[in-house]
Amino acid sequence: MAWLLCASAHAAWIDTKGTVKHIITYAHTNTVLVELSHAGADVTACSNKSTFAISNAIQAEARSRMYALLLAAQASGREVVVSYNNTGGCEQWDANPAAYRRIARLR
Repeated sequence: MAWLLCASAHAAWIDTKGTVKHIITYAHTNTVLVELSHAGADVTACSNKSTFAISNAIQAEARSRMYALLLAAQASGREVVVSYNNTGGCEQWDANPAAYRRIARLR
């Protein structure tokens, strides 16, 4: 008799705290890119190791709130906490299907 064992990977949020160095927007996408003073933990599936993304898949109002929080933090020099998944959770950029670590929460 053979037993089939299934193991599942459980994603967990990682928090990275830092000041906002750069906020980057482009005319061809609704994705907002963010660079903090601390690069944060590596997510193997994501090719970029220094930048985070507010996904264009997030509703416009929620994306605007996150963008406003980042702008206020950058203007005041206040630190923010960016939360993202430790497995997968990557944001596509042009032809790269897993470029940036996708932000799940800001505080």
